[in-house]
Amino acid sequence: FLKQTMRHVRKVLKVRSTVERRDMSEKEKSLREKNAKILTKLLLILEQEHVIKN
Repeated sequence: FLKQTMRHVRKVLKVRSTVERRDMSEKEKSLREKNAKILTKLLLILEQEHVIKN
């Protein structure tokens, strides 16, 4: 499960970086950055829970 989420997040981040190469409005950029921060926080929480379970 954790591996799947990691892969998904990597995909999302890859897509994000390719999109950022094109010009975007400042609003969209800040929104995406917020989403990325939320994703990383979620990942950290998931990893901690995973470690605790094992």
